[in-house]
Amino acid sequence: MYEARIRKSDNSIKWLRAEGKVLYNHEKTPVRILGIMLDITERRQAKEDQRKLITLVNNSVDLMSILNMEGKNSYINDAGKKLLGFRDDQEVLTTPISELHTPEDFEQVSREVLPTVMEKGKWSGTMMVRHLRTGEVFPVFNNSIRIDDPVSGRPIAVGAVMRDMRPELTAKQALADSEQLLRKITTASPAVLWMSDEEGLITYFNQA
Repeated sequence: MYEARIRKSDNSIKWLRAEGKVLYNHEKTPVRILGIMLDITERRQAKEDQRKLITLVNNSVDLMSILNMEGKNSYINDAGKKLLGFRDDQEVLTTPISELHTPEDFEQVSREVLPTVMEKGKWSGTMMVRHLRTGEVFPVFNNSIRIDDPVSGRPIAVGAVMRDMRPELTAKQALADSEQLLRKITTASPAVLWMSDEEGLITYFNQA
């Protein structure tokens, strides 16, 4: 058996799989080959698309995961393993998701997140997760969807995309601190300072 590409007269490319058997005569000399040839173009294109998708997922900066119906992750991409402190894929497969949360935060997952995904097909919102190695608890924004079997329609997994919110919260806090410092400076200034909007309405003035 072998697979090969051929170029048709219109310059399009087709993938073919050849499978055959050698037939021998009484002297054990090969006399012919009996075989079939299959067009596997769609199958090869599907595998190529799958490879591209896996490459995209593995290079995402966000966590991407698939949770099976037994409550364990069957897949977490590289960014997710780093975010949560997994050492390898084997640890991903054997770690219950309850260990990725404090007991209080896992209560939200059990009571709100998973039931909503099962009932409505998706859930989005902020939740807290825990780093396996350091124990640090931090916020993520989670988009979860239900994955159904294409034939039976029964739920078979939960897909999730999580974004670490710490950089965003740090930036917001830095901006708030900067604004607070600016207000303190302007309040202490002996000069009259004021600010208006585009309609000429005053939105700020200092104590002076």
